[in-house]
Amino acid sequence: MYTRQKRRHRPGGAHSPKELTRARIVEAGLGLVDRGGNDAITMRRLANALGVTPMALYNHVSSKRDLLRAVAEHVLGEARFDGAYGDWREQIKYCFRTFREVCLRHPGMGRLLEAADVAPTAVFVPMEVTLRALDQVGLDSQDALRTYFTLVSFTLHQAS
Repeated sequence: MYTRQKRRHRPGGAHSPKELTRARIVEAGLGLVDRGGNDAITMRRLANALGVTPMALYNHVSSKRDLLRAVAEHVLGEARFDGAYGDWREQIKYCFRTFREVCLRHPGMGRLLEAADVAPTAVFVPMEVTLRALDQVGLDSQDALRTYFTLVSFTLHQAS
């Protein structure tokens, strides 16, 4: 006896769960963040963008917070904040030009990085570079931190 198997049709060229990877999810999440900020991401909206069910996402990310952290880690991990300049001024300029470029390329990153519960460890790279440069000048740690946060605030404001 012949039985006909039903074939699932995936609308819009959607991908099967086998083709779904954490990297694809992060890229799609970044696209949503770029277009609408981190508030624009919902697991349902992301699943629709990828053409999968929301539950399929949980095979690769544990939560929205995990996804947002992975998006921020991905963006910051691609940036090179240390220009290896010997002069502290040039190093800080390089670091914050890079930070500004990241924020301009990905408009949702500023708000994403401000969310302390999703900020990845990569967020500390520009801080380490800046503090190391300010240490060359002899700034004490408290003034160096104040300077760093002033520069971050200025850069985020300028980029927005």
